[in-house]
Amino acid sequence: MNDNAWIIWAVIAAVVLIAVIVFFVMRTNSAKAKQERAQKIREEAAEREREALARETAAARADAEARQAKAEAEEQAAKAARLRAEADARAAQAKQMAADADGRVAEAREVRREYDEKMREADRLDPGVETDEHGNRIGASAAGAGAGAAAGARVDRVDERHDDNVPNAMDPVDADRARHDDRDLTDEATRAHDV
Repeated sequence: MNDNAWIIWAVIAAVVLIAVIVFFVMRTNSAKAKQERAQKIREEAAEREREALARETAAARADAEARQAKAEAEEQAAKAARLRAEADARAAQAKQMAADADGRVAEAREVRREYDEKMREADRLDPGVETDEHGNRIGASAAGAGAGAAAGARVDRVDERHDDNVPNAMDPVDADRARHDDRDLTDEATRAHDV
């Protein structure tokens, strides 16, 4: 019976030993599988992190470009507003200058009308000057008036309009002085040129 007991104990020991070996092998394989699985998860996570970093970089670049575009648009809008304000100011200035010019033209016409009226009155009162019913000189007396008209024409030529259709400013006193000046301007210009 001792021989049988030893065999039984040997079989039991072998089974236990095999079971222990199988247990450790399985445990080792399980740990290795878990490590491999953990490594794979880490690699996938690292890939995701690289993708996330690339997307964050692209988003930051796009945000910077958007901010720059917005700043440029605001700068352009401010420049356009400045130009619009300058254009409005220049238009207002031009309008004021045109109004001033119209006022001066009206004043010059009034001075001219008063001058013509006074000359007619003087001609009407002067017994040596023949006038019609409106006070205009007639006959030989009209020659003097013609000279005055020629002088007036010279002044009117000086008061030509520029390309902007705004008349040149003229002092009415200078205009009267030029009208009464019977000297020939061409002779004076020739003398001035010769000097």
